[in-house]
Amino acid sequence: PTAEADARIVAMNYRLTSRPTAKLWLNGQFKSYNYDNRTPRFLEAQYVGLDSSIVTSATGGSEPFGYVRHFIDLDASYSPLTFAAVRLGYGREHDDRTFRHFEATTEHTMRAALDSTGLTWGSMRLQYEHAERTGQGLDEEVFSDIGEQVSLRQFDISDRRRDRLMALVQVVPIAPLGFSASAGVGQEHRPDASFGLQDNDLRTFSIGIDATRKDALVLGTEYSFEHYGTLQRSRQANPGPQFDDPTRDWSTDMNENVHTVTSSLDLPHVARRTAARIAYDYVHANARYLYLLPANTTLVRPQPLAPVRNTMQRATADVRYSLSQQLGLGAGYWYDSYDAQDFARSPGTLDSPFFPALINLMYLNRPYRAHTASIRLIYNW
Repeated sequence: PTAEADARIVAMNYRLTSRPTAKLWLNGQFKSYNYDNRTPRFLEAQYVGLDSSIVTSATGGSEPFGYVRHFIDLDASYSPLTFAAVRLGYGREHDDRTFRHFEATTEHTMRAALDSTGLTWGSMRLQYEHAERTGQGLDEEVFSDIGEQVSLRQFDISDRRRDRLMALVQVVPIAPLGFSASAGVGQEHRPDASFGLQDNDLRTFSIGIDATRKDALVLGTEYSFEHYGTLQRSRQANPGPQFDDPTRDWSTDMNENVHTVTSSLDLPHVARRTAARIAYDYVHANARYLYLLPANTTLVRPQPLAPVRNTMQRATADVRYSLSQQLGLGAGYWYDSYDAQDFARSPGTLDSPFFPALINLMYLNRPYRAHTASIRLIYNW
C-alpha cells in the first residue's frame, strides 16, 4: 500500500433571473458538485486500537468517500406595496454517496418571508423556513456487522425535520445614527434515530448601534447572544445480553450559551493623510453537560461534570499614512487573550490512573496572551 490519493471534481453553477412584471421577480439556480474519489483502497486486516491491543478491522481497509450533489433553488418575490415584498422559496438538495450507510439523501426546503425596505425609519424582515431530509438505501445490517446498534444514525445524513424563524429590524431615526436588532429560533428533530443525536435547538438575539459623523468618524458596536441545546442517546453495553438491554441506556443533554461583543472605531481623517482604526472583540462561552438515566436504569449514576468555559478577547489598532495617491505606509498591533476551563483537557483528567496503557501526550487547553506588531508598505494599483 502507498500514500497515494487521487480525486476528480466537477462543479457547475447556473442562475436565471427574470422580472416579468414591475412587481414580480423570479429567480432560479442549479448547482452540481461531483467529488469522484479515485484513491486506491488501503487494505488492512488488523490495527492497533486505543494504543493498547490488536483489533481485527470490520471493513478490511479504507473506504474512499465520494459523492454527487445536486441543488435546485427557486425563489419568487412579489411587491404588492411600494415598500413591502412577499417572498416564497423552495429548495431541493439530493446527494448520492459512496461508502456511507445511506446511499442517498434528499432534503426539501420551503421558506416564506416578508420584507419591508425603503421606509423612512428603516427596514424589517420576517422569515420562516421548514426543511425535511430523508435517506434512501439504508441497510441496517451494516451496523450489526461492525458491532453497532442497528437503530444508530449519523447526524449529518440521518432523517431530519428542521424549523427556523428569524426576524430583523433596522431603525434609522436620523441619518448619522442607526439601530439594529435580530432574533431567531430553530429546532431540529431526528424521528428515526433511537441512538445518536436526537434534537438540536437554537436561539439567537443581537442588538447593535452604528454612528457616523460625516467623514470624520464611524463607530459601531454589537452584542449577540446564542443558545445551543442538543440531546444525544447512547447505550453502555458489551457484546452479549447487555447489547439489547434498555436499562443500560443513557442520554447527554448539552446546553451552551455564547455571549459576543464587538466594537470598532474608524477615523478616516484623524490627521493629514492619516487614517486609523481600533477594534475590540469579546467572546465568552459556557457549556454544561448533564447525563440522564431512565428510571429503571442498572447503571451507576455518573457524577456531574464541571461546565466548560472559554473566553477569547482581541484588541487591534491600525494606522495608515498616504505618501502619495498610490503609495502608503501602515502599522498595526493586535492583542489576543484566551482562557479555558475544560474538564476533558485538564491536568486532573489527562494525568489519571484510568488511562495506564495509553500513550498520553498531556495536550492541555492552556490560557495564553499574545502581542503582535506589524509594519507594511501599501501600493494601490
